[in-house]
Amino acid sequence: AAIEPTNPASKNPEIAKWFGEAVKRYQVVLDKFPEFSYTPLARGRQALAQYRLGDYPTALKQLSAIPAGDCTGELAVVPYYHADCLLRSMPTDTSDALAAGRQIEVLMAAIKSLETFVSGQGNEPAKAAPQTPDALLKLGYSHQRVAVQIAEPQERTLRLTSARQAFERVAAQYPATPQAPFAAFERANCLVDMNDPNGAINEFAKFKADPFRQSPVAPLAYLRLATLLRSQNKPAEAAAALQEGRTHFEASLAADPARAGWAPLMQYHHGMALKELAKKDPAKLDVAKLTEARAQFDGLKQKFPNSPEAPDAAWRSGQCRREEHAPRLAAARLVLARTDAKPEEIAAATTQLQDAVKQLTETAQYFVAQAAQAAQQKLAGADVHQQML
Repeated sequence: AAIEPTNPASKNPEIAKWFGEAVKRYQVVLDKFPEFSYTPLARGRQALAQYRLGDYPTALKQLSAIPAGDCTGELAVVPYYHADCLLRSMPTDTSDALAAGRQIEVLMAAIKSLETFVSGQGNEPAKAAPQTPDALLKLGYSHQRVAVQIAEPQERTLRLTSARQAFERVAAQYPATPQAPFAAFERANCLVDMNDPNGAINEFAKFKADPFRQSPVAPLAYLRLATLLRSQNKPAEAAAALQEGRTHFEASLAADPARAGWAPLMQYHHGMALKELAKKDPAKLDVAKLTEARAQFDGLKQKFPNSPEAPDAAWRSGQCRREEHAPRLAAARLVLARTDAKPEEIAAATTQLQDAVKQLTETAQYFVAQAAQAAQQKLAGADVHQQML
C-alpha cells in the first residue's frame, strides 16, 4: 500500500500505521545498504509513504536525494511528487520582496519538476501515467502564481500563456478526468488576467451545464461569472446567474464543511447584483429591486451571522434603505420649495418628507447599532465599522 499514494487501499483507516511501519522498514534498508542497487527505489517508496502521512518536508528531502537518472520505471513519478511536496510546503507569506522571492524560487523549482514529469509522458494520453492531468493542472497553477508576482508585462503574459496552455492540454487530452473542470476554471482565470473578459465569461458559462456543473468548483465559477458580468454593467444577467447557482448549489454547500463558506459569499454578491440593477437607470430608481437586494443582505445576516460577509451585508442593507428614502426626501423638498405648488401637492410632499425623515432617522440608528455590534466582533476601526459610522 505504501508503493503508490493513489492506491485504493489508502482509504483504510489503518493506513497511517501501515505507512509508518513502511517508513521504518525502508529506513533500515537505507541505513544498512546505502550502495544497494535498489536504494533509490527504497528511498522513493519511503518518500511516498511519508507523503501519504502528510510529512511533506521530509518526503521532499528524500525525493530530492534521488538522482534524475534513476527516475524511470516505478520512480518516473518522482518529479511529480517532488513538485507536489514543494507546492504543499511552499511559504505563503509574500508581504515583502524577500518573501515573494522565496515563493517564486519554490514555484520555479516545482515548474521544472512538473515539466520533467509531463515531458516524459509523451502525447498519447492512454499511455500516460495517471498523475499526468494533475501534473498539468499544477504546472498551470505554478505559472499562474509566478505571473501574479511579476510586474513586467511581457514576462507576465508569457507566464499566463504557459499556464493557459497547460490547462488547455488537460481539456484536450484528459476531458473526462476530475481535473478537467478545475483546468477550465483556471483557464478562465488566466483569460481574466490577460484582459479577455468575454473569453473568460464563455469559459465560466460552461459550468452552467453538465458535466462541469457537477464539479466541486462549479459554485465558484458561477460567482466569477457574475462578477465579470457586473464589471460589464450587466447586473441583470449577474443576478440571474447567481439565482440559478444558489438554487442549484446551496443545499450541497451547506452539507460540505469545506465549501460551506461559499454560500454566504454567493448570497452577498447576489444582493450586490440586485442593488446595482436597481440603480442601472440613473433617471429612475427601481425600488422593488432595491428592496429585493436588501432582503438578500438581511437574509444573509440571519442565516450566516458568523460569516465574514455578515458585517458588510449589514452595512449594505442600511445602504439600500438610505438609497431608497434619500431621493424621496430630496423630491419632497423640491416640491415644498416651489412657489407655484398646489395645496394638495404641498400636503403630499409634507407627508412624504416626514416619512422619509423618519425612515432615514431609523436608518441612522440602525447604522449606530450595527457599528456597535461590529466593534463587539473585534472589527473596531475596520473599513466596515468606519463606513457604518
